[in-house]
Amino acid sequence: MELTILIVAAVAHVAIGFYAFQHNPRSYTNRFFLAFTLIATVWGINQYLSLHQPTPEKSLDVIRWAMVLAALYSFSLFLTIHTFPSRTIHLSKPWLVLLSALTLLVSVLSRTPLIFS
Repeated sequence: MELTILIVAAVAHVAIGFYAFQHNPRSYTNRFFLAFTLIATVWGINQYLSLHQPTPEKSLDVIRWAMVLAALYSFSLFLTIHTFPSRTIHLSKPWLVLLSALTLLVSVLSRTPLIFS
């Protein structure tokens, strides 16, 4: 039953994301929303997989990937909310670069024993 719900949710997320994107592919709001829905889908699948691993070591690896996805999820949600309802990005380029770099740093650190061991 869990897998069925996951599949339905994943298909719905992807469909909504692509529907919004196809409505106006030039809009940064729609681009960020598509990224958000795709990351949310992968994150949801990852959460399911984290509970169905044969060994604790594999579970730890999948959970570390969940932390990487959580950083990307948060960043894509922030960009979507900050840009909505405009077609352009209102975040200044230095802030965008800084936040992108910090998200990348957190993502890389999430794969190390600094987060979970």
